[in-house]
Amino acid sequence: MAISFKGINQGLQIARKASLDEEQMDLTRAREERADKVFTRNEEAAALERMIKLQGLLGSSSGFNPLSLNSGGGGGTKKTAAGTKEHYIDILKGLEVDHEAIAKLYSTGGTAAAGTLALKKAVDILRPYREEQGSGNYMGGLSASDAFSSMLSTAVITESKDIDLDEDWWAAQEIKFQTVFDQEDRDGFGSTMTIPGQVTFLDLPQSVKPTDLGDQEKVRDMSRDFVKSQAEVELAKLRKEQSNLIEIEKKPGGSLSEKDIIARDWMVERTKKIFDAQTEIKDFKDYGQLNSIYGSEFAKQIIKTQGKNFNVSLLGSGFGTADRVPIFFNTEEEFAIIYGRGLVKPGDLVTYVREEDGQRIIMEVPSR
Repeated sequence: MAISFKGINQGLQIARKASLDEEQMDLTRAREERADKVFTRNEEAAALERMIKLQGLLGSSSGFNPLSLNSGGGGGTKKTAAGTKEHYIDILKGLEVDHEAIAKLYSTGGTAAAGTLALKKAVDILRPYREEQGSGNYMGGLSASDAFSSMLSTAVITESKDIDLDEDWWAAQEIKFQTVFDQEDRDGFGSTMTIPGQVTFLDLPQSVKPTDLGDQEKVRDMSRDFVKSQAEVELAKLRKEQSNLIEIEKKPGGSLSEKDIIARDWMVERTKKIFDAQTEIKDFKDYGQLNSIYGSEFAKQIIKTQGKNFNVSLLGSGFGTADRVPIFFNTEEEFAIIYGRGLVKPGDLVTYVREEDGQRIIMEVPSR
């Protein structure tokens, strides 16, 4: 049987052509798929870029993570990036600021960005304050932890608020910015938006150590700043403890224990005493009552820097040992309850009726 090589050759050419056509089609399909992916990525990038611009334009806080000190960043000794929430938290913890106080500040903004900004503001004030306190050129100031409490208690806080992004709101934005927001723009923002809160701190009292006794007026100014700041610190502690008792009562079936009631009543009286002293300053520029409460602590500090021969009477009334007014307690039990809650500290002068013999005693609270 004769074999036709011509026919075989033609068959091979047809097969090769079909194979090349199939490869060409595969290449074409691959190019089209790549082109589709590139187009999709470009569309997504453009949409993201527009959303970022819109958020910057409108001041939107939508899309931020829920407020949490524990979200992201990990734990342990992992180094945190500068400018992040975790970075500022680490600094404040290094300054011995209480975790609960940090959380309270962070929550004031209502959004992650605003919370981080509030932490940064606190760090920008507290860190140089701590450095100055340790320089030896300053005295009469607070610890970083107490300074932070004072900052929180006197801060001006604007709460965050949620607004509905309804048709009227969008219409107002289009008029304001002279542009049109299509449905895709609007969908990207959702139905509500959080307007971040803001926190503004008042300056912390800082007192320069006098270089000689000729700086008497400067010393008096230092003493006034000191006693006022001490009052704010104690009031902040009292408010915190009082809030805890209120929360207990708010719970279903919640009620205060006998010790809670004793503590509550004492805190009411103590708060009133401090308020009365502050009123004397406000109405009559009279620091006498506040000096009698906190002045002795300031006198101790200035004597450390100026020496035992410093004339405390130069400070005015309330700073001498005889002017010192003890913290009043009705009973020894009442003192024990308040001491256990950390509302009096070692070195405080207290008075109470001793249970064993009914004698009223006056003593300095010993170290724990």
